[in-house]
Amino acid sequence: MTQDALQVILPLLAAVAMGSVIGLERTMQGHAAGFRTHALVCLTSCALMLLASQPSAWMGAGSPDVLRTTVARVIQGVMTGIGFLGAGVIMKQGLEVRGLTTAAAIWSAAAVGILLGLGSFWTATATTALTLVMLNAFRRVESRLPTDLVVHASVCVARDEIMTEEDLRTLVEGFNFHIVELAYALDANQLFAYRLVMKTRSRTAMNRLAVALRSQPAVRQFEVALLRD
Repeated sequence: MTQDALQVILPLLAAVAMGSVIGLERTMQGHAAGFRTHALVCLTSCALMLLASQPSAWMGAGSPDVLRTTVARVIQGVMTGIGFLGAGVIMKQGLEVRGLTTAAAIWSAAAVGILLGLGSFWTATATTALTLVMLNAFRRVESRLPTDLVVHASVCVARDEIMTEEDLRTLVEGFNFHIVELAYALDANQLFAYRLVMKTRSRTAMNRLAVALRSQPAVRQFEVALLRD
């Protein structure tokens, strides 16, 4: 195998390996964009950068200025495309939003591929390692921090049995919630709906609020969801 072939094949194999490692963590966490997605993103980014950084292979001898311009344009194109792919994995399920961390991991995999394509093997390796640390170790640290939990809630009552805003505030604040936003709506079933964005540091507050809402005669339906990835 020639030296030129090795200079292409080895970065591509490294891109598949590093992208797979990042994607494997996402797969193990049950995310749709996992093992294969991250491997493909990293591989494709690497292949495009190899093409851009070796203009002599497809346009003859290229000047340094042409090389710099081509590489910059490819990086911009890759990152723009990854933005669309990342947006596709962000999902809204009811009041809950998921996929933000996976979108960031895809962006990181693209960056690793670009680095490998440019021949920056050690930078790519360090980026892969730090990405795995942030996806795993940081999750454990984050779970122990006394952070505010953002909770979205929707409470629907019959039009002739409206729970007053004061009653609702008293109820939710009794479970250590702080109301950040409060909106009103009348849904298709003619139910009067309160839509709330709340914060709390109590990890049992959601369950206790749900039990309390279930026991309220005026409440026809409700939804309480933690905003998380």
